[in-house]
Amino acid sequence: MPSRPCIDDRSIENSDGLWRHIHPEQFTWDQQTSKWRPTSGAFIDRSGEMSVDLASLTTLAQSLAQKPDHSLVEVEAGILRKMGYVLILDPLESNPAYTLICGRMTKAHARELARLARWLVCRKQG
Repeated sequence: MPSRPCIDDRSIENSDGLWRHIHPEQFTWDQQTSKWRPTSGAFIDRSGEMSVDLASLTTLAQSLAQKPDHSLVEVEAGILRKMGYVLILDPLESNPAYTLICGRMTKAHARELARLARWLVCRKQG
């Protein structure tokens, strides 16, 4: 749960990058692009909040430090806002870039994010 209400934080620009960790088992082969992409499940959190890192407040090394076996993708904040989600910066002592996407992610939106996500670090072999 966020430490404050889910009110859209306008200090997060629409052009800001949001980084999502991708678990080693959350990859799928995209037949159309002939490349690995994250599964749509990587963007669904049953709690109604999805955690990301605000790129402007961290580095790749800092973001991956807690989960070194994970990969990392980026999606622009404006894409999530256009889908109707609320963004809230909710810094933790251990992660000042910690940001929440509030609202229960639909399957259609999760599929779209999986398609639009840009790899920053892809640890998938093969």
